[in-house]
Amino acid sequence: MEKITSNLHREEIKCGDRLQFVVEEDKNISDQSPDIIKILMEEGEVSIEEARPIKDGAELRGKLKYYVLYLTNEGEQKLNKISGEISWEEKVRVEGMEPTDLIGVEKSIEDIKCSCINSRKMNIKALLCLEVQVKEIRDEEIITAIEQEQLEQRQVPLLCSNLVLQRRESLRMKEEIELPDKFPAIEQLLWKSMTLNRWEVKPLEDRIVIQWECSVFILYKALSEQEEIKSYETKIKNSINLECEGSHSGMTDCIIPKIKNWGIQVKEDRDGEDRILEAEMNFEPEIKLYEEVNIPVLTDVYGIQEEITPVFRPAVYGLLREKQQSRLKLNKNLRIPASFPPILQICHIHTGNICWEISEQKEENFVEGTVPLYILYMSEKEEEPFACLKEELSFQYKIEDKKEGEELSYEICALVQEVKATILDQEEMEIKCSLYLEVWPMEEGRREYVEGIERKELPAQKRNKMPGMVVYRATEEENIWEIGKRYYVSLESIRSVNQLESDILCHGEKILLIR
Repeated sequence: MEKITSNLHREEIKCGDRLQFVVEEDKNISDQSPDIIKILMEEGEVSIEEARPIKDGAELRGKLKYYVLYLTNEGEQKLNKISGEISWEEKVRVEGMEPTDLIGVEKSIEDIKCSCINSRKMNIKALLCLEVQVKEIRDEEIITAIEQEQLEQRQVPLLCSNLVLQRRESLRMKEEIELPDKFPAIEQLLWKSMTLNRWEVKPLEDRIVIQWECSVFILYKALSEQEEIKSYETKIKNSINLECEGSHSGMTDCIIPKIKNWGIQVKEDRDGEDRILEAEMNFEPEIKLYEEVNIPVLTDVYGIQEEITPVFRPAVYGLLREKQQSRLKLNKNLRIPASFPPILQICHIHTGNICWEISEQKEENFVEGTVPLYILYMSEKEEEPFACLKEELSFQYKIEDKKEGEELSYEICALVQEVKATILDQEEMEIKCSLYLEVWPMEEGRREYVEGIERKELPAQKRNKMPGMVVYRATEEENIWEIGKRYYVSLESIRSVNQLESDILCHGEKILLIR
């Protein structure tokens, strides 16, 4: 007996867990820095320096880098910055993890706050989240047919997604930006940000094209006698051709940008002035390409001359649904709290990490989340020329094609494409945000298939009692498979003798069975 098989590749999470913990530090201001009057903005970046698997757990070590913009009472524009880092070590329990496993760690900052202790000391406190997982590629061999005479076989097509490529890449995107002539040279960089606005992936023949776009913002002290504070914002875009043997345009991608780190450095131009910005963003996306296949799964068998008992085994499969793309328009009117100075001019709107989760409501799934906003603006108050509002925009997106009883998992990419603020008066502004969502729904299912057969001869007594010819009348809608299996008659014989055009019999329809 020879089995005909087909291989199905899929990704499976062997084990994993989620860890939340707090890192905190009291930071003394150096003698070269002016006193703190008020904290305006803070931002952090988490790095993983070591992730070591152990028995039923993992040991993690890393750093939190933080950046703080604050108001001071020295100088004309009264702005200054401070930065630092906090080292951390954590141990997370992950049942089933082995020391030889290859682990992946996704990091994020759930919340970060900086507060003044006094004019020469501040407290930095952050809630960090780490997702620790071990993923495995399962190569499942599914039997589609058995080569044996006098054996009837029933095949049912199984539509599923075959994982044809899975690897983690390290991509470096680097661009140089020259300040326009109307902007003075940079004396001191006070604040900087880089935000990914667009990420488009297209599989082609033996390569993957990734197009991206980032917005770059700097706030700086100008090299001038007036100690001016200037801001500059621009966009950079480019594309990457990633060699990928075996890929083609018919494949479905699931490639989400995972930013490892980013940075903006100031360089001299040809005249020796600090007017060049070197912007760099490093990604570590997980490259996953799927191909839709229709596998004829062997689901039942029966013998014509002998007793055949099928042995079943469950096959776990995934079907990647069509990628859903949506652009959400978020609006909100914000009133300035009484404790804040009135608005004169908006300098910059910085968007923090987008937080989202899947919620289920009446058999429908939604992506729900928030976009954190840090709105830096200028005021007319001499003693408080700058202020920063912290707000959140909420969003909800209904995932289409969710059927009752289905088990779905999701990969999600959320990017802020644009955010603008319009001043309505000195105490109110309108925020408009364009949010881009990509949702990859993966249907998860199980299907029983025949892994093997057990054979034995028909007992002589049973064989002798079986009639050589039977007229069978369907009492309800029936498939000739069940009839042939009951009477040990081949499907070809039933179709040929009765000249059937369909394998389905109607109620009351008669057929002749000949052994």
